Amino acid sequence: MKVGVQQGCILSPTLFNVFLEFVMDDLKSLQDNLQLDEILSNDIRYADDTTRITMVFDKLHISTNELEASCAKWGMKVNPAKCKVISSDQNDIKIDGKVVEKVKELIFLGSVVPGTPSDIKRRISLDSSAFGRLKQRVWSNRNITVQLKIRLYYALIVPIAIYASET
Repeated sequence: MKVGVQQGCILSPTLFNVFLEFVMDDLKSLQDNLQLDEILSNDIRYADDTTRITMVFDKLHISTNELEASCAKWGMKVNPAKCKVISSDQNDIKIDGKVVEKVKELIFLGSVVPGTPSDIKRRISLDSSAFGRLKQRVWSNRNITVQLKIRLYYALIVPIAIYASET
């Protein structure tokens, strides 16, 4: 190994976040922020997922080019197959010469964006599936007390249904 850290190294997430800060500092095109609740931002980052936000397609195009150039500067590449664009603009965004797929909605951090009634149906389906997978091992097992089954339900099933929902 000549570059980087070994798979599973505990330093990996920290080093990646430091690297990502350098990359994002290089991006100058999205100086105008959007109000997200009480936070001003132009991107959302979680682990290795990055979302660029702008209301103007041309700024998104410039920002994407800047992101690609900054990643290249640091020896990284953006995978266009893992990228999506939600836009009504007729023009395309390209990464590494490949057109980024345009979609009407996508799943980001477990939620459908933009939020739709289909997201509720999807969550109910995921919840039902998780419940069903535990039928033989937990729910039908007479050696497990009802109290423990209730605790397992609230720990394992309910979070799937309410993840990223607002009360």
